[in-house]
Amino acid sequence: MSTAIVTSDTSINHETGLGHPEKPDRVTTVIKNLKKNKNLIWKKNKKFDSKILDFTHTPEYVKQVENSFPKKGLVFLDADTIISPGSKDATYDAVGSIISAIDGVENKEFKNAFCAVRPPGHHSEKEKSMGFCIYNNVAVGANYLIKKYSYKKIAKNVIDLEIQALKKLKKSINNSFSQAVDAIVKCQSKTILCGVGKSGLIASKIAATLSSVGSPAFALSASDCSHGDLGSISKKDILILISYSGETQELKNIIQYANRNRIKLIGIVSKKNSVLYKAADIKLHIPEVKEAGLGIIPTSSTNIQLAIGDALAVASLNKKKFNKYDFSRLHPSGNLGSQLKTVEDLMITGNKIPFIKENQKMKNALKIITNKKLGVLIVKNKKNKTTGIITDGQIRRANQKNKDLQSLKVKQVMTKNPINIDKNTLAAKALSLMNDKKITCLCVTSKNMKNKTIGILHIHNILEANIQ
Repeated sequence: MSTAIVTSDTSINHETGLGHPEKPDRVTTVIKNLKKNKNLIWKKNKKFDSKILDFTHTPEYVKQVENSFPKKGLVFLDADTIISPGSKDATYDAVGSIISAIDGVENKEFKNAFCAVRPPGHHSEKEKSMGFCIYNNVAVGANYLIKKYSYKKIAKNVIDLEIQALKKLKKSINNSFSQAVDAIVKCQSKTILCGVGKSGLIASKIAATLSSVGSPAFALSASDCSHGDLGSISKKDILILISYSGETQELKNIIQYANRNRIKLIGIVSKKNSVLYKAADIKLHIPEVKEAGLGIIPTSSTNIQLAIGDALAVASLNKKKFNKYDFSRLHPSGNLGSQLKTVEDLMITGNKIPFIKENQKMKNALKIITNKKLGVLIVKNKKNKTTGIITDGQIRRANQKNKDLQSLKVKQVMTKNPINIDKNTLAAKALSLMNDKKITCLCVTSKNMKNKTIGILHIHNILEANIQ
């Protein structure tokens, strides 16, 4: 990337009077020589919000300057600083050039920038002009950089630290992780998680994630455990204690209780010489990492605790062969739950299904389709196997062709081999099938009874469930 030159044509209109050292030549001469370099990027200043000036100067001073620009002649702001009618645009364009240069560098449009502007801006103070300078362009630019970009840099630095921490965690994963997964999957009771402070919050999240993927879990308050909640932990449970140091005082009573009652203990801990690490049956060692901010605020450390918890949940999910249908049963509400509903969750069953035997007369068929109010009939043979389907549309078309429709047998009117769908199919997939086939109803079957209708899925059932 090249260097940018940010300037404005208005700078030469800033007149300071005959013999004044701060004259247009100071900029024009510089620009003339810079144009000899063909590798430079030339940029014009951008307009800016005048409120930016308030970060450096008082609002009163900004207003004073605004009202001081003359319509003709020269005005002295102080003994050295003179302004003219052309000074107003030049002054604001000089500040705008600084802003443009900062934005360009920060957004990687160019590597660095030089601002060729007038009036200059490095002497003026918060409430007064000084030394040819009206606004302190340098200070305005510095404050703009801090306000707009410093927090952005902080955010990137924090994320970089946490990425580095996660990379260290990835390298630290060993056979102990597999042992922990096996223990969670084989657990015949509950997985109980516990931590102190930020680690306690992480424990709650991991517990919630484990529960959502079919491994019953909950979090306990470490302080409450010492006041009776230890009774919530049984010998069939698995106990996961989370502590970066492994020396947290509130956890020591829990460790003693677990060891005394032979409760399997998994420790997520960094310090290998700690009480928790030594006491744990399964040791999930997490690396020592650099914290963001002051270097003492739990940031990177809690992030890797959370990551290894998520990894435990996903790994146990895979080992148990927990699938999306299982997931849907544990998430029945909300948008996620609706999109994971199966055909079985929505289908019409039992006496509500409009069945009719294929050898019956259409006279009976008309009565049943009217009473059931679904606009469809499922046709079956003597062995109760589904052989066809009749819809309102078919009845209307058949009535136009046959004067004596009611005397016809059902099998003479029905459509053979109706489209069916397995009960375990996602409702969203069923909707897609209906749209493709341009139908409003599906016969529902099961793996064990593919030729027998066990339910009906109507498009109204899907729409009511907010399936998309």
